[in-house]
Amino acid sequence: MSWIWKEVLEADYNNALKTKPDQIADSAAVAYFDGKHGEYHCTLTHCDCQQFTLRLKGKHPCKHIIALGLAVGAYDPAADLRRFEAEKIAGQLASAYGYYHLFHAPVMADAEYDRLKARYAALTEEKA
Repeated sequence: MSWIWKEVLEADYNNALKTKPDQIADSAAVAYFDGKHGEYHCTLTHCDCQQFTLRLKGKHPCKHIIALGLAVGAYDPAADLRRFEAEKIAGQLASAYGYYHLFHAPVMADAEYDRLKARYAALTEEKA
């Protein structure tokens, strides 16, 4: 089973690592979680929690869906972890590049900049 979302939010992924389903149904990937506002019914595509329905509006999985995906083996977080790191590196590179061109002063050594560029390239290349 492939993961249906193209993007998992980093904060929700980190919260999902701390969240465990109270019960997973044997027949399908259905779980129940105890939450602040009662019990949440969750599948790999939908959750009853306020985070999923109100904040994320069904565009991204909530921590419950991610936790269920991890528990049943439907979600492999390796690709998202690479993407999270690549986004941070892209921000560092953009900041260093922009700062240099605005103020004509480097904020990091050339070797560090080249190391970050190489790491970014390695993280963003397509994995076979």
